[in-house]
Amino acid sequence: MKEIDKKIHKKSNKKIDKKSILYIVLILVLILFIILFLIRVHQHYSIFKNHEKYFEQANPKIESWMTVNVLIKYFNISTDSLTKELKIKNNFQYQRLTIDRICRKNHLNCTEVVNNFNLLKS
Repeated sequence: MKEIDKKIHKKSNKKIDKKSILYIVLILVLILFIILFLIRVHQHYSIFKNHEKYFEQANPKIESWMTVNVLIKYFNISTDSLTKELKIKNNFQYQRLTIDRICRKNHLNCTEVVNNFNLLKS
């Protein structure tokens, strides 16, 4: 009887060890994702801080590095004008893309698009 108890106890310990290893690995993966997310947030914040000074100028011009959200927020360009000029749908997935990236994706002349937006702004 004691031998059977010892075997059962050994098997249960192995299962617990495998479970604990699995939990540790899952926690480490979660921590890794959190760290990557924080790095990305910091990068976006740094980029925004650098560009924020640009908008403090007297008459800033629209440029290709700007996102759709920036055009809406800082230059009060309507979403209808943006969607028509950039040939995009009016949904959230395009709001964080730069004008340059959208132009490349839709095979548009970015310089011409930016000039048109600057005319709309004035």
